[in-house]
Amino acid sequence: MVSEESRNTRRKNGRSRMRRRLDEDATEMDDSQLSRWGRLWEKGAKQAILTILFAVSVVFICFVGQDPPGLRTLGEVAPENIYSDRTFNYLSDVRRREAEEWIRSSTPREFSRNFSGEEGFSKALIRLEEGLLAIESMQDSSAEAARLSLIEELDKNFQLPLSADDLKNFAHWRDFPEGDEGLLTQRRAALVQKPYLASIGHLLDLMDYLMIEKSVNLEIEKIAEKQQANLFEALIGAIYLDGGIEPCRKLILETVWTYRHEAWKTTNYKGKLIEYCHSKNIENPLFLVKDITGPDHQRTFEIQVKVGSRKYSSGMGTNKKAAEQTAAKLALEEMGASF
Repeated sequence: MVSEESRNTRRKNGRSRMRRRLDEDATEMDDSQLSRWGRLWEKGAKQAILTILFAVSVVFICFVGQDPPGLRTLGEVAPENIYSDRTFNYLSDVRRREAEEWIRSSTPREFSRNFSGEEGFSKALIRLEEGLLAIESMQDSSAEAARLSLIEELDKNFQLPLSADDLKNFAHWRDFPEGDEGLLTQRRAALVQKPYLASIGHLLDLMDYLMIEKSVNLEIEKIAEKQQANLFEALIGAIYLDGGIEPCRKLILETVWTYRHEAWKTTNYKGKLIEYCHSKNIENPLFLVKDITGPDHQRTFEIQVKVGSRKYSSGMGTNKKAAEQTAAKLALEEMGASF
């Protein structure tokens, strides 16, 4: 009996100790949680206070003591940039003047055409033509006086200064009354061709004054013609170096120009072929060297004309230019062109 009561007493005491221990643990846990929340609250409060203090400092530094832009006086230059909260358009006088100056400098100037000078020059040409026609029908003695009178009249009335030599050169205008640039090009080319210049050299007997090596065979026509032409050109150059342009002009007028019609009798078939191709809107002719035979001092050239994809009969000649002329003539004949 006693032992059973003692066991019950021990059980009650054990349960009491267990409850006390549990209460103590719960109390300790509540105290630790409260302590943690207190630390968090203390730390957050400090950060909030510091943030508020920083914001107040920034506002104080940036705005306290600064005058608002609206309080500036009219015409005063602002010490800082002022930004508007509204959009608006503003035309700067400085930028406008710069743009106007650029437009003025980049725009081409316009000029009004004055026809008074052109009309006066046309009248001068008409008077010059009338004077030249009248001088052609005069005798030499009276023609000279008429030339001087015409020169004085053109200078006084039309401000067209001319010399006596200029007037003499104008007298040749009737040689080409309807000549265009194509005809004039052919005429000029004929006057500087080697055969024609060689004939002028032969007329002046220039070969009698030529000292040449014995190895050069002047019996060969091609070589003799080349030497004659080169000698005449060298003579003109020597006269120019010695006496200037006027002696050269005199020699050319007395030789090349005096016998010009002899040069113009020859036909430039190569030039006519090119003109014919242009008039028909076809390709320009090509002059192909088909063959070269014979020794160096007496060669024979064979030239063939090709227009587009068509080839024409070959032309032969003792030099390349002569062969081209022959080939051009044959091509014109095969094309049925009139020349």
